[in-house]
Amino acid sequence: MDAEDRQVTHQNIQALHILTLKIVTLGFELEIITPMGKVNYNHNPFILLDRSVDQYLDLHENNADNYKLTEGVSKIIEAIEACNKTVQFISEQRKKNGTSLSQTYMLLRLEQNLDRLLLITDVLDNDKKFNGLRFLEYFVQIIINEKKKNSLRAFFSANFSFIAYKITEHGGVRGEKYITTTPKEYWQMIKAAMGGGFIISFIAVIKNLLTRLDLAPFWQGFAYSINYSIGFQLMHEPILRLLPGNPHLPLLHLQLH
Repeated sequence: MDAEDRQVTHQNIQALHILTLKIVTLGFELEIITPMGKVNYNHNPFILLDRSVDQYLDLHENNADNYKLTEGVSKIIEAIEACNKTVQFISEQRKKNGTSLSQTYMLLRLEQNLDRLLLITDVLDNDKKFNGLRFLEYFVQIIINEKKKNSLRAFFSANFSFIAYKITEHGGVRGEKYITTTPKEYWQMIKAAMGGGFIISFIAVIKNLLTRLDLAPFWQGFAYSINYSIGFQLMHEPILRLLPGNPHLPLLHLQLH
C-alpha cells in the first residue's frame, strides 16, 4: 500500500470513528431510546455498533491480516443493519403514536449517518467490490447540498415538505379507523358514530349557552376552544367516532397503502 492509499484509508477510518460516535450519541437521546422500550443494553444495536467499530480499529492498529479486517467490517455491517431495523421500528411506532420535530430530526440524521457509514464500510471491506450506484447517489447529494447550503428557500422548502409528509403519514394511519371491511366492523362503526354524535350534541348546546355569557372576545374564544377540546377528547378516549364531512383521513390511508 503506497502513501496515498494509506492516507485515504486513514481518512476513512477517522470518518468511521466520528460517524459512529455521532450515531451512538443520537441513539441514546430520550426521543430514540424511549420508543424502544425495555432493551438489554448488552444487545442495544447502537452499543453493538460501537463495539464492532472499536474491535475493527484495534485490528487495524495491530496490522491484522485482510481476512480479520474483512471479518471486522462484516460485523460492522451487521450492526448497521440492526440499527436500521431499530430506526424503522421507531418510525412504525411513530405512525401510531405521533411524533415530534426533535424525534423526526434525530431519525433523519440517524438514517443519513448510517447510510454514510455503510458507504465507508464498502471502501474498507477489501473485497475488491464497490457499490458505485450508492456512491454516485451520495456524491450527487453532496453537490446539491453544497450548491444550496446558503439558500433559505431550499432550507424552508425541504423542512416544510418533510413535516407535511409526516403529518400526512400520521393522518393516513388515523384514517384507517374510518374504514370497515367486515360486518362486525361496520356495526362497531355505527355504534361509535352514534356515540360521537351524542357528545357533539352536548358540545353544540354548551356552545349556545356560552354565547349568552357577556365575555370579552378573547375569553369567549377561549371558552369555545375549551368546549371543543374537551368534547373531542371525550370522543377520543372511549374510541368514539365523528364521521368527517370531508373524507380526507380515509383517502390519505388509501393513498399511503
